Amino acid sequence: MDSVGHIAWVGSLAVALGVAGAAASPPAISWAESSDSASQDTSAPDPGEASGDDTADSEPDHESAPSAGESDSADDDSADDDGPVDLPTGDAGSIDIPDTAESDRGNHGDDTMTAAPSEETADDLSHTQSDPDLSALESVADHEAPPAEPDTAPATTRAVQPITAPAEREVIESAYTPTSAAQTTSTAVFAPPLTPAPPSTPVPPVASLAAFASMRRDNEPALRERTTEQSNAAHATVAAAGGPTPNPVAMASPPAGSIMAAVESMLTAARNWFERTFFAATPVYPPQTVMVTVGPGSASDPFTLTAADADGRALTYSVHGSTGGTGTAAGTLTISGDKATYTPPADWNGETAYTDTFSVTASDQRDGFHIHGLSGLIYNLTFGLLGRAGHSATTTVTVGVRAASTPPGPDPEPPDGPGVPGSFPVSFANNSGYADDEVYVMVIGQVTPGQWSWVDRDGVAHHIDHAAADAPGHLEKDGVNYADMTFTLAEADDLRIPPELLGGRIYVSLEQPLYIAISADDSGWASPDGANPADPNYETVFDWYEMSYDNGSVPFGGNTTQVDQFGFPFSFTVSQDATGFSATRGIALSRREVFSAFEDTVPEAYQALIIRDEDGNPIRILAPRSHQPGSLATWFDEPVDDFWHTYRTTEFVYHGTGYTVTGRVGDDDRFAYAVTAAGGASTAHSMTKPSTADVFRADGPFVGTGLQGAFLAELDAAFNRGVATSPDDWNDVSAYYPAGGRWNDWARFFHAHSLNGFAYGFPYDDVNSQSSVVILNNAEPLTDLRLTLTS
Repeated sequence: MDSVGHIAWVGSLAVALGVAGAAASPPAISWAESSDSASQDTSAPDPGEASGDDTADSEPDHESAPSAGESDSADDDSADDDGPVDLPTGDAGSIDIPDTAESDRGNHGDDTMTAAPSEETADDLSHTQSDPDLSALESVADHEAPPAEPDTAPATTRAVQPITAPAEREVIESAYTPTSAAQTTSTAVFAPPLTPAPPSTPVPPVASLAAFASMRRDNEPALRERTTEQSNAAHATVAAAGGPTPNPVAMASPPAGSIMAAVESMLTAARNWFERTFFAATPVYPPQTVMVTVGPGSASDPFTLTAADADGRALTYSVHGSTGGTGTAAGTLTISGDKATYTPPADWNGETAYTDTFSVTASDQRDGFHIHGLSGLIYNLTFGLLGRAGHSATTTVTVGVRAASTPPGPDPEPPDGPGVPGSFPVSFANNSGYADDEVYVMVIGQVTPGQWSWVDRDGVAHHIDHAAADAPGHLEKDGVNYADMTFTLAEADDLRIPPELLGGRIYVSLEQPLYIAISADDSGWASPDGANPADPNYETVFDWYEMSYDNGSVPFGGNTTQVDQFGFPFSFTVSQDATGFSATRGIALSRREVFSAFEDTVPEAYQALIIRDEDGNPIRILAPRSHQPGSLATWFDEPVDDFWHTYRTTEFVYHGTGYTVTGRVGDDDRFAYAVTAAGGASTAHSMTKPSTADVFRADGPFVGTGLQGAFLAELDAAFNRGVATSPDDWNDVSAYYPAGGRWNDWARFFHAHSLNGFAYGFPYDDVNSQSSVVILNNAEPLTDLRLTLTS
């Protein structure tokens, strides 16, 4: 632009800044919920209701599964056909299966932490395990809600590909079916599309993957729901003993549909446009580390560059100012769009592993007119002499190179000794900044179907026992006694996973052990609930790993999860020397880097999810599935309205794996659709218009069975990924999170900051194989499961 044009441009900008600034500053409006709704979140249920019949979380993120009677005898109408399903309440002896906050996948309850138990909580399990090839199928299994109406596809046709052999399915059902009673329930990163690299590890057989996903999802619901109830019940005990009772957290938001809500929405939109245009966010690019497997003279598979722009602008990447560059180890990084490939130096011997680093810049300058605040304005006024353009962020991209002829992954150092046949070791790499005796571990799962057990430091399983709360060496918090089921990393050298541990979790907490309540009948336990101020673990930093395994029957499967919350980052490596299998997933950034990036790149609406202590230090970030404060309560209303409007006049058509769905929104404002299997059999259904909470939770109208359930899982995932009205893009990872759209920014953030882009950000994030799950293709023990904690 010539100097005259530049000056004219600057003058018009100055006027716009003054006028728009006045117009876009809305009055401060504060809303408070009624005391009834606020108390709903933290009211403590009757202690008797807190306990229940637990089921295993076959997959880590999903906790307990409904009993056979519950799922089989439920009303034949699926949630999709009749709208959200009413959740049955738990009996006095029902399961208490924990999963922090509500169940990750499909915890079908209210947003309150004391939602009543429901068969649909099985949906929660869906977020933990996903099949590289069966995401849709697994989603179905994960959401084993009440059986669908008679026209729904029978269980035998729930998946286009075989779910599991009869014998394997029998094992799954016996391991994850409660023995009694019903289950209990316990800012925006508008960045370029994220395209995780395909898994480099062998893809397990369809049957094993589907079975694993099914088990995990069937169990998650009960776990989470019980968690909240037991946590509240335990708190009630504390209060009765004279202990403090935390005040409930009020959700601040204007009444839905009110004039003030509309006004606030308009003012917010105007302010957002103004800020996005004249106070644009500078791209954020934390240090990135990737592992590649290559041979001499060949290029790696493409991997995604993970800078983020809070305004959703398209980013352009460069190495040393160009689309390619040489690293510190003489390798070459070549960039195309937001993908990069690595080529080792010509003199590499093809055997020695090494690392190479590059300085990579991400810029939003080419994406339309915008200014980065006052500094950007000064930069333009002075022709770049003063100020800062603010268009770019530069970081170090580290490429770890492995030879294609050797199994990928680090050389593990598992505990010595063969242990019990069928068991396998767990090792830890503690880079957390805390001493080994300040990091606590608790391992819990089902070594016997229907019976929860905790695993001690030597790998020995013990049935949970409420009487242990009063035994010598018990734990105590706020005047309440708890069983001691933990040990420190300093004591974990001989830790092994037993030959069977279904619905297992490996909890890790910093500075304090976890205080876990056990039901009076020893049938269940209350998992730590990071969204409940009444929980004894509320101010403790913790996270967990999810897994299931049964030697000779159920292949190992495990994953990290952010479906409910984020406490601290860690990665895991699964190794099996006999097959040469090795795979790593998780987060390699430091805790400080994750919190900083979240605060800098995620929309303002999501910032309220950060939980801090009284000194302002971050404890955790809640997932929107667990909590939807302020404008998050209506976050998906617009995309849902758009879907409803689009398919009121246009026929919806989606071609899934082994089935086709056609439908249209009718005069009754319901989406009527038909699911036609590859063989020609067709079933008709209809669903009510989902709420934002339904989308975040994969709940209500997104609950189904068989092929119908598979479709609903894909539909919910499409809403979370911002492509609901573009069915052709549902299985195109590069189309997810389109610039300028509305999607689940929480999930987008964790995909962008996880190794190879794999993460569990919402219950159905396993759809299209995007989750962090790793599943073996055989039911033999691992050589090592290694957890690496980062600072």
